[in-house]
Amino acid sequence: MSSQDIHECSVPDIDTVEKRSLYRRLKFRQALQKNLRNRFRSEYLGLLVQKPKKGIIRPIKVGQVVLVRKDNCKRIEWPLGKVIDIRSEKDKEVRLVRIKTSHSALLQLFKEFIF
Repeated sequence: MSSQDIHECSVPDIDTVEKRSLYRRLKFRQALQKNLRNRFRSEYLGLLVQKPKKGIIRPIKVGQVVLVRKDNCKRIEWPLGKVIDIRSEKDKEVRLVRIKTSHSALLQLFKEFIF
């Protein structure tokens, strides 16, 4: 083998890169990533959440399907129920609702289920 057959392999760009420019590039990428995450959360996920307007109360009706709230369970484990009777007070406000679930019929306060 002659000395002419041996080629030197080096990358001049990487050898001359300064730490400062790499640090600035890293900070720029982190800021860009944070900005994208914040925009995704506020713009896209904000569109998916459908919150009811305050002050609007939907009337409950017999036959409506509801989720029965249980404090000791996660929401996904709350049982479904069907409204079979509505009990209102003298002021015509609904206070109690009789609900039929797959296991039993129960009397619930109006605010303890979601429909």
